[in-house]
Parts: sequence; structure tokens; C-alpha cells
Amino acid sequence: MCRLLAYVGAPITVASVVTDPPHSLQQQVRHPRHQAVGQDNPDGYGIGWYPAGDPGGPVPLPDRLRRARPLDLDPAVDAVLGYRATALLAAIRNATPPLPVEEAGSAPFRSGPWLFAHNGSVDRFRTGAEPVLRRRLTTARQAGIEGASDSEVVFGLILDALADGQAPGGALVGAVAAIDEVGGGRATFLLTDGVRIHGTVRGNGLWALVGAGPAADGVVVASEPFDDDPAWTPLPEGCLLEATPSAVTHTPLASALAEAGVTP
Repeated sequence: MCRLLAYVGAPITVASVVTDPPHSLQQQVRHPRHQAVGQDNPDGYGIGWYPAGDPGGPVPLPDRLRRARPLDLDPAVDAVLGYRATALLAAIRNATPPLPVEEAGSAPFRSGPWLFAHNGSVDRFRTGAEPVLRRRLTTARQAGIEGASDSEVVFGLILDALADGQAPGGALVGAVAAIDEVGGGRATFLLTDGVRIHGTVRGNGLWALVGAGPAADGVVVASEPFDDDPAWTPLPEGCLLEATPSAVTHTPLASALAEAGVTP
């Protein structure tokens, strides 16, 4: 499907977690080690980062680079690798047929302070699920959709829930429930506002690295370890997670869905 990576913590360079590690996202374009669906991820990439500002000051809005080319073959990425960031979300893409390879389909998707990435797919998206999900979006949210991907529509559902005052975890649970209601799918999400990482593990795995390696003063949540540090910990399938710069906590997604009135 895709490979995702998020970081929050003390300022680091983009390169230190995206391209420098021995099994970085660049290597995962051709040689992922923990990918359940697909053999490679050549269908574009994106990097969103929150520039390091004054300590104690407000978190700046994220900058972003997205391309419809493979990360390992695109020299455009070199221009952002030296930037320092207190948080970032990066992804490489394996597009789900028949979705097109287009820049607008590359995560992370961005709105205001939020960055979002989805490793998975909505079943039957092009054969019935898409119009049902789109009808759930506000008119303004529908108008803001740029591309053809299912992930961008899912992000729209999350943004509408956030705008209605839901907490990030609740917004993610609502999106999982909406996917289930139209036929199901793989729903591993990462969402960040530059302060915390929120996510779900459903159908595609995630790992966490806290206080080690490039994340010595922060936390990484990723689709797979980017090195062989034994500090990497797999997160359990079927969980709702939240990460701060010093810890990762998780609860059963089934319980969260049940509390929302949804039968998993």
C-alpha cells in the first residue's frame, strides 16, 4: 500500500528521519520489509514539516512538498532535507488501482495545522462507496478536494469532525466507522497538528521509536523501522494511538468504535 512516518519532538532535520537512516523511506520505495500489500512504493511521495521556531512560541503551520515521482528518483527532495522541524509527516505511495498516480493523491494531505496520511484503502471506493462518503462531507469540504484518492475523502470526514468540536481520536474513530459502513477497508491513519501524533492501526502495521536514535528527544511512529535499533516497538493491530514527544499510548479501537455506537 504505502509507507508512513511521523515525528514529534525536539528540532531535527528532515533528512535525519526521512533519508539518512539505513532503511529509510528512500529504501522502502523499492525494498519495504513489512509491507503486506504490494512490493514497492513508486507512485509519489510527500513530506510535511513544522518549521522549528522560537522555543515556547506557537507551532507554525506546516510546509509541504508533494510529488508524483518516486522519492528515490526525485532530486527535488534535496531542497528540503536540511530544514529543521519539530514535527513532520512523510509518506511514499503505492496507488490502489484504479486510482491515478497524481500529485494530489500523495500524502500528507494538509489543512490548517493538520497533516494526514492513510495506509490502506476503502473497499469498493470506485464502485459505490465514493459517492456515499462524499455526501457526508460539508459543501465547503467537498469543494476543497483536489484529487481522486479515497484518502483525501477520508481526510475530509476527519476535518469536518474536528470542525464540529470532536477530539482528534474521536474524529479518526468516526472515519473508521464510516469506512465500515460502506463496506470496510484497511484504515491505518496518522494525523498530526505538530504537537501530537494521533493514529489507528487497522490492516497495516505501525511501529514506535521513543527516545532513541534520531528520535533521542522525541518519538517516531512509522510503518516499519528505519534501522535495526531494538527500541522499536510494534503497535498492536486494532488500536487507537496517541503520541507525545515522550510516550506513545494506545487503546483498543474496537472499544472506541463500540463507545461510538458502532459494532466492529
